[in-house]
Amino acid sequence: MKLINAIEDDLLKEIHVLFHPLRYRILELLAEKPMHINEIIKR
Repeated sequence: MKLINAIEDDLLKEIHVLFHPLRYRILELLAEKPMHINEIIKR
């Protein structure tokens, strides 16, 4: 059951990246370092 959940989680992540690449990148940046939106735009 855990394997199925892990596969589903990976699949959902991949789908999210495909449909929302910019949003995913912003979330990655914020996970690394909390910052203001203006700092994200500069990257």
